[in-house]
Amino acid sequence: MTTDKIIQDQIDTYRKNFIENKETSLGTLQNDRVTQYMRFERIIKPFKDILNDSVTFHDFGCGCCDMYDYMIQNNIKSKYSGTEIIQEMIDYASEKFPGIELHNRNVLKENTSDIYDIVVFSGGLYLPGNIPQDEWKKFVFDIIKKMWEMSAIGISFNLLSTYSTYKSDHLFYINPNEMFDYCCTNLSRFVTIDQSYPLYEWTISIFKKEYMQEKYKQEEVQKYLT
Repeated sequence: MTTDKIIQDQIDTYRKNFIENKETSLGTLQNDRVTQYMRFERIIKPFKDILNDSVTFHDFGCGCCDMYDYMIQNNIKSKYSGTEIIQEMIDYASEKFPGIELHNRNVLKENTSDIYDIVVFSGGLYLPGNIPQDEWKKFVFDIIKKMWEMSAIGISFNLLSTYSTYKSDHLFYINPNEMFDYCCTNLSRFVTIDQSYPLYEWTISIFKKEYMQEKYKQEEVQKYLT
């Protein structure tokens, strides 16, 4: 299945619900603000110490830019931008937050040279819609690879965990061990996994070697960073 068909299915899955519920967290199929903000906290945490007005922070599947709103509320600075495939969400966010840079694009198809310091994706990889699980899984890995290509410092995203006491057939779950192995083998060995919060999910952050070399300049650790 082409990415165009997957993207269209995601538009069909989210768009109608957003138009009906756009003033609430249900507009982007979030259960509530409390759990949504818990996800944002875990996504941002590994990069929080380095965020400032000059650090470019790009939000895949940004929806209505709720993460940007969370960052404003918590005085977390960044040069925020986002990618979203549902134009109505972009229009809504642009009216709420005028001046931020938002793109309606299929990043797996468009030949973009955009590079951001940090690229994140929160809550957008859980719901395959009508896409078969095996094809959705390939799509997820393709998205992660693209996030990595578009980042200079690192990436952070979340997925539903196979280590949970609840399962739903219409959602996508993956073993954190599988993703950890993929990231260490194909992207970078500098990885953190966080499943130490109440939700049925986990957050993974992967850092570029160049960033780690800049962060850890002690002579004693240089041999580990070559």
